Parts: sequence; C-alpha cells; structure tokens
Amino acid sequence: MKTIFLFFLVFPLALPAQLSKIKPGMKLDDARKQFPGMKPDYTGMTSWVYKKDTIGMIAGKATYKVMRDTVRSYNFLGDEVPGPCPGNAGADTADYSSFMQNVRRQAAFYTKIFGKPVLSMDGPGITSSELNYDVVFDFRWKFNGDELTMQVTRPKERTKPQVNGAADVHGCAQCCNYTLEIDVKGNGTGMKNPFCLGMTKNEFKKAHPEMSLQVNDYPDKWIMPDTLLTKDGLWRMDFEDGKLVAFNLSIYDGKIYGTDADAAYARLLGRAKELTKEAKKKYGKADSLMTDVPDKRPPVVTDSHGLMDRTDYKASWNVDGKVLVICINERAGGMGGGREPVFNLLVTYPFKEDHAGR
Repeated sequence: MKTIFLFFLVFPLALPAQLSKIKPGMKLDDARKQFPGMKPDYTGMTSWVYKKDTIGMIAGKATYKVMRDTVRSYNFLGDEVPGPCPGNAGADTADYSSFMQNVRRQAAFYTKIFGKPVLSMDGPGITSSELNYDVVFDFRWKFNGDELTMQVTRPKERTKPQVNGAADVHGCAQCCNYTLEIDVKGNGTGMKNPFCLGMTKNEFKKAHPEMSLQVNDYPDKWIMPDTLLTKDGLWRMDFEDGKLVAFNLSIYDGKIYGTDADAAYARLLGRAKELTKEAKKKYGKADSLMTDVPDKRPPVVTDSHGLMDRTDYKASWNVDGKVLVICINERAGGMGGGREPVFNLLVTYPFKEDHAGR
C-alpha cells in the first residue's frame, strides 16, 4: 500500500497538458490555471549579443545575454597577452606589465563605483588539480544583488611547446598567454551602468543601435512535461499578445534513449492514438489519417545507401485555417547499416512543410 500511495502522491505533480485542453487562441492566464506545471522556456527566449569592446585599454569581445525582455548578464573576454610561465619568470614582457597595470586600474575603478570587493587576490596565483589554468588575479564585488567577477588567468603550462626555442606570434619563446575575463550578472538594481544589466531589450536597442539587429523578438514561450515523462518529452507553447499561437510536442525514443526499437514503436504508437482520440473529440474527424498502421513495427526497408526515413503514423486536422499534425517518424541506417533506429513522435500546430514527418 505504501508504494501505491507514494506513486499517486508524486505523479500528479508532473501531470502535463492533454491535447484536448489546448486550444489555439487560449489566454496565457487560462493556460497557466489549466496546467500549473507550465514554466517559462527561457532558453527559447534568449538572444546572445556580441561586439568588439575595450575595457581599461584592454581589447576583447563583449557578450550580452538578453533573456526574455531583459539584459541578464554581461561577459568580457580580453585578447590574450603574453607573459611569464611558471618556472620561467624571466620571460616577463612589457606587454604583460602594461596589461596588469590596466587590470589594476580597472579594479580600482570598480571599487570606486561598487565599494570594497568581497574578494581581492592579486598574487602568485591560485592552482587547482581540477583546472587547466591558474588564476593570478581575482576580484569580486556584490552590489544591491548584482555580482561582478574580474579574473586574469593563464594556462598551467604552454599548450604548444616551442620547437628549437622559436618565438610564438607574440615574439616570446617561453611565454604563457594571459586573459582578462569580466562576468556580471543580476537584475540590474546595482550594476545597470556600465553593463546595461536590467535594461529592457528596447532600452538596450535604443542605447546600442549598432547591436539592435542581434536582439530577437520572441513569442512568450512556455514548456511542460508530457504524460510519457521521457527526458525529451516536452510540450512547447508560444503566446503572442497573451494568446496561444503555436504549440508542439516532440518525444524521441529508441535504443539510444533506453528502449529497444519494437517497444519504442509500440509505446509511441499508443501515445499517438491517444492524442488522435483527443484531437477527434475537439476538432472532429481527421482530414487526413494514415490507415492500416500495424500494431507491431514493420520490417526495416533501407534505400541504396542503407538509410531509412519513413513515417509510421500521421493524422492531420484543419484548425482555424492552419494544420494540426500528429505523426511518428522513424530514421535508421548509416554506414554498414549500424545506426540504431530513432523514433520521433511529433504533435505540431501550425504544421509547416519543414517539420519532421512530412
């Protein structure tokens, strides 16, 4: 009895959407009430914005992370600068000395803005057997919930030993390359300037018109698990102006996902038929339905290259002038016919010809 009780205690928390409850045009607030397991799909609403930048006379590349509608992080990775390697301190160079002076000036500038750092290390370096580099400078600040990390690192040893003492591109035969990295994250309550942290995407585009084309306008994306509870079985929903405009379910299965081909076929076919029944109740008889679909997986038939790409199941409906499709696609084969079959159960609205299962 304990086992049964625990099962029913945990499982409802993960219960996802049923197709019969999903309706194009439904409001986001209504969907969240219907499906309390929904979560924002931040990965699908993230733009990575790049530009060449200079901090404290140190050249490099800046990366802004614009997530949903807000700038959430800033990263600066400086160009490599040659300097002394462990055990060869005499390889010091003028470029390295100037580089470290600029790093320290920049740290002093941040201290003036954000106060005393919570960590300040400027010395021989932090070594760790778990890292392939040494940290030779490490300053960190926290200010009103935002965090800034400023580090200079170098490899533990030269990754490309020199032949006959020949100089590398920097003109130094026994140098290690040093890199400055600055990482800033938070909500922008403390470090909006000079990192744009917490800016809305429209504020960011106005402040940096040269980067505006890299900032994408995404629908409001949400995700939730499917009843099969597979690792890759997720419903994805897109909302625009607070209303559902697109949704899909994609489930992969097969031996590489822990299920042999015959069992994967049977399991996904059963789920596809469940979904078809739900769609039929909501939208009526399918406009197109693959007939004579066997309960057991058909034999593999490959082309002249040993490949197979076939649709095992497909049903479609016209919904508000757009097409809803439920299908199972199976791919197999390869060099020597050794590639294991991979199955994909796909529910998609609106269906486009570049989707799987066409």
